[in-house]
Amino acid sequence: MLHFNSNNYLRTAKAVILETFSQFEKGSTTAYGEPQAWVEFDNRYILEITEEQDMIPEDEYFYSVRLYYEISEEENESEIVDTYSTDGVSEEQLEALLGEVFKDMEKYESIMKSRQKD
Repeated sequence: MLHFNSNNYLRTAKAVILETFSQFEKGSTTAYGEPQAWVEFDNRYILEITEEQDMIPEDEYFYSVRLYYEISEEENESEIVDTYSTDGVSEEQLEALLGEVFKDMEKYESIMKSRQKD
């Protein structure tokens, strides 16, 4: 579980990227064999990061990011908050996208807390 540092998006993004690529290297994949990582934060947010490859040419691969919020720890229940994607598979694009995701995490915080079950 990573600490979400709202005062330093860049540090948090770099930690997420390190964790993502570590999971990719360990062979974490989707049912279609695409590299996939799950990153949990201490503020109940979860990121699902996938290198989208299925049925598209290699030069069109991109990262998709799904932002989830854990509604209930006991019931292991999460809700999709938003989805994002890059134009390619560069680390720089992913880092820039994560900055956008982190801003949205703060924006959605009060809404999502009102939905918590525990």
